[in-house]
Amino acid sequence: MRFQALNIPAFGPFTGKHLDLSAGAGKLEIIYGANEAGKSSLLRAISTLLFGFGSRTTDDFLHPYGELRVGATIEHEGRLLTCLRRKGNKNTLRDGADAVLVAEDDLLAVAPIANQQVFEVMFGLDAERLKRGGDELLAGHGEFGQLLFSAAAGIEGLHSILAGLDGEAAELFRPRSSTARISRLLTDYDGQRKRARDAQVTPHELGELRERKELVQRRLGEVRRDTAAASSEKERLNRIRTSLGLLGEQRLVLSQLEPLAGVAPLRERFADEYAGARQDLSMNEAGRLGLRQRVARLEAEVAEIQYSEPLLAHEPSIEARYQRLGAEQKAQADLPKLRGNASAMEAELSALLSDLGEPPGLEDVARLRVPAAESKLAANLTTEHAELSANLRNASALAGELAVEVEQDAERLGGLAPARPMAGLEQALRIETLPDARRRDLDKRAKAAEVRMADEVRLLPWPGSIEELLAAAVPSEATVADWRRRLDAAAVDGREAEKAQEEAARDLARQETSLRRLEGRRAMATLSGLADRREHRAQGWQAVRQSWLERSGQAAAEFLGETGAEPARLAQAYEEAVSKADAVADELREHADEVAQVAQAEQEAGFAREKLAACSEELARKDAAKQALQAEWSALWAPWGVPASEPSQMAEWLRRRAALAERARELDLMRSELERSTAQEEAAAEELRQAIGLVTGATPEQGSTLAMLRGQAVTLLEEQKKLAAARQNLEGQLSAARRKLATVQRKESTAREELAAWQDRWSQLVERLKLNGAAEPASVQELLQLRSQITTRHSEYTQTRTRIDGILRDSAKFESDTRAVVELAAPALAGSGAMDAVREMYRQLAVHRKARDLAASKQEDLAAEKAKLEALDNELVRLQAVLTSMVAEAGCASDSEVPTRMAEWSAKQAGQAKLAQIQQALAAIAAGRTLEALAEEARGVETDEIPGRLESVEQTRTALEQERDELIREDSALSQKLVGFEGRTEARDAAADLQSTRAALLEESENYVRLRLAEQLLRSAIDEFRRKSTGKLLERSSQIFAALTLDSFEGLKLEYGSDAKGSVILVGVRPDRRTVPVGGMSEGTRDQLYLALRIASLEVYFEKNQAIPLIADDILVNFDDARAAAALGALSGLARHTQVLLFTHHRHMVELAGQHLEPADFVTYRLEKLESAG
Repeated sequence: MRFQALNIPAFGPFTGKHLDLSAGAGKLEIIYGANEAGKSSLLRAISTLLFGFGSRTTDDFLHPYGELRVGATIEHEGRLLTCLRRKGNKNTLRDGADAVLVAEDDLLAVAPIANQQVFEVMFGLDAERLKRGGDELLAGHGEFGQLLFSAAAGIEGLHSILAGLDGEAAELFRPRSSTARISRLLTDYDGQRKRARDAQVTPHELGELRERKELVQRRLGEVRRDTAAASSEKERLNRIRTSLGLLGEQRLVLSQLEPLAGVAPLRERFADEYAGARQDLSMNEAGRLGLRQRVARLEAEVAEIQYSEPLLAHEPSIEARYQRLGAEQKAQADLPKLRGNASAMEAELSALLSDLGEPPGLEDVARLRVPAAESKLAANLTTEHAELSANLRNASALAGELAVEVEQDAERLGGLAPARPMAGLEQALRIETLPDARRRDLDKRAKAAEVRMADEVRLLPWPGSIEELLAAAVPSEATVADWRRRLDAAAVDGREAEKAQEEAARDLARQETSLRRLEGRRAMATLSGLADRREHRAQGWQAVRQSWLERSGQAAAEFLGETGAEPARLAQAYEEAVSKADAVADELREHADEVAQVAQAEQEAGFAREKLAACSEELARKDAAKQALQAEWSALWAPWGVPASEPSQMAEWLRRRAALAERARELDLMRSELERSTAQEEAAAEELRQAIGLVTGATPEQGSTLAMLRGQAVTLLEEQKKLAAARQNLEGQLSAARRKLATVQRKESTAREELAAWQDRWSQLVERLKLNGAAEPASVQELLQLRSQITTRHSEYTQTRTRIDGILRDSAKFESDTRAVVELAAPALAGSGAMDAVREMYRQLAVHRKARDLAASKQEDLAAEKAKLEALDNELVRLQAVLTSMVAEAGCASDSEVPTRMAEWSAKQAGQAKLAQIQQALAAIAAGRTLEALAEEARGVETDEIPGRLESVEQTRTALEQERDELIREDSALSQKLVGFEGRTEARDAAADLQSTRAALLEESENYVRLRLAEQLLRSAIDEFRRKSTGKLLERSSQIFAALTLDSFEGLKLEYGSDAKGSVILVGVRPDRRTVPVGGMSEGTRDQLYLALRIASLEVYFEKNQAIPLIADDILVNFDDARAAAALGALSGLARHTQVLLFTHHRHMVELAGQHLEPADFVTYRLEKLESAG
């Protein structure tokens, strides 16, 4: 089966699109689309076409439900089917024109897989499923059977499935487990069976139960009354014990309040206010004493402070003089140095003037000054003269060198050989022939194809040659397909007839079983049988009565059929007799229509026998027709000596024959291409010989090969190219040298002209400066620098003399100003120097200014303290008035009586509060009685005797409560037994519970057996698959795994595991023969191992089964480039067995395929470039 085309009229993002897959036969088909291009929608479209739309779909966002369509053209064994699938509940499969219904069987005939889950699991693979497969390898610890089975079936989580089956079974039952469900049900079953036995009660026991119940109820009433009386006495004693103490406290408090009866009340905050007023008065007196002491101390300190008013009056003048003192000191210090500098400058100027040839006097120095413009011009002209002289020298030297170079280049150019015409040689070299690698590859492929075709003819099988095979007029694929339908129809008819016969046999067995069951039930439940059961029950009752009343065992021995039996044995036998009699009576009432049912069952059994005979005849007829058809099918192939296998196998035979024919055509094409290549090479060699002869004058020999001739021609062309390049290079050099020589000669002439112009400007400058006109620029420049130095030093000398005069003038003024201030502010310093006087006055000014500031601060503090003292005096008057008022309010004659008055009132308040608390507690204890009644109840009772009486009452009450609880439980149990016996509900309930538990136990046991059987069957299937598939599948898996891992693994092999079961595990083999278990492989390597197993399993599967397309969705997204390329090669190999559709949205995968696969091994489809269906 393969998809030849996908047609998507309306589905998801697609509208009227068509994807032609016919060019991908035998190739890896890569379907590429960027994100949002519709790759996922196309994948869903394939599954939807094969198995129908779901009840809900997410692909209706562009097209409404009623317009959704997806279709394809499918080819299978020569048969083509073009169909569409629409959204709907029935009749959803239609032909390609959407006009005629198509039967689902027609689709199944070309797409032979009916189960969507099987298709997606076995023939679908994506990156997530690949990763889960790698994780399963790790979880299974490399157990080989599980790996093979999982990879072949596409089932991820096989280890988890086995563990799940084991876990579910263990939840149902485990040896020595009490929590498993079956264990719990067994425990419940045993308890319920005992309860059912215990539910049987005799009439004698019934009478005893009723008498016991009456006795229990009478005693229960007495105990309840006695318990209530004991509880009342306990409450009374507790009440008296609690109230005795409180009553004593009440008497004590009343006696304490009696002397305070005449104490008048005070305000609530009187005591706090009185204490606060007394405290404020004490603090006031202490504060006033401290303030008077501080005022006296401050007055004395102010009187002791002394300072000079005249000195402070001249504070600005003194500070001004002190600020000038630093500058004056510096000037006096600089004066000797300035005078020395002036003398040195005079001597230096005299020496410079002498060097210049001028008189030593400084009066005429100003006339030596050179204007700045003239000095700058002289410097510029000096620099310009040097540059112009250098330019002239350089130009002259370069012109001589270039003249020599021009002469040498002209000589070399004349010595080169002449050029030869090469057009014919180049044209002969451009003649195209088949590349040697391609020719060798064609020859190799042709020989390999011949060998492979011969092998395939032998394996086909075919008794003759390949030419006879291709010429034989064997049946067509259409004929085989028709015969397959006929044989399949005959097989289906045979299976249906066999199924009908089996169904008829099962129906007959059911009818006969039902009949036997009805007959058996009718024989068991009869009136005579009921009479016998009742007589046996009566005999048992007589035995019980005789044994109970007369103490005789004769009747019991007759009833039991034995002598000396225990009473318990007689009771059990009687219970069984009663149960059996009741059961027979119930069954008779239930099966009153038994006879009618038996007759009906016999009639239905007769019909079933007739139907079975008819079905057996039909089966024999179908088998005969099938054998005749099979003989005719075998005769169809007899003329060619080909054994007639199944039509599907013969279709495969025809397909392989067609493939051989295609390979034969490809072989013919390769041979034709090789012959054309030989002719082209001979023509090209002849033309090259002629062209070489024209160039060299000597034609090469006839035996020269094309490669030798081409090498000689290429050598000649390279020599001519080198000669032409050398000529062109020399001509360029000569032309460039001549242009440079002309340019340099022009620069030389210009330099001479510029030097003459400079000489004119220089002569004019020398004349203005009154210098010798023939002086060189360097000498003139040196003279000008000396004159500039003299004028500069003279200016510095003048500035120094001016500074000396200023210092002397400022010093005299500072002296006179200082003397005037000293006379007014500090006459005592009149004999000191000016700078010393200034320093001393500034020091005294700081001292007297500090004394003045301190006196002012003390005066401020003194004023503040006096104000505080005055405020405290006023507060003292107020506090005294407040205390006088409070003494009068308390009714006291003096202030000393007030504390006693407050203490009396406080004691009276405390006593009244305590009395109220006691009376409130007594009222709570009295519980509605008056306090007088409570006191009367406690009168005469001693406190010491209460605990003993309470203990006695409590013991009595506890014993009565225990007896009451036991009587209540006994009464409840007796009631339940009486109800169960009288209504027989307890026995029936016990039986129902027992039956329900038995059914649950049976169901869980069946589930347990089913789970263990499923686990065992799955393990057996895994082992069977491993045993049958180990050889070829392991070999092919090793080859693919080595390729996928880029030969970092040499292959795979089997080893025995270390577990107790000796499991066979799969390990990887390194090139150095070291083995690596699955657990030691990286995650990526495990994914590649799983992919190798899947590909190898599919290849082996398709050797014996019909080919189904493999749908792979971006499975290489996590592979690096090299391993992804190897995987593409493996998928390309699988594509020779079945159609492989690789979906991806990674452009890089397409590029890798182009780089690493042959163009004939893959084809790419772009989703963005789908054709519009027309």
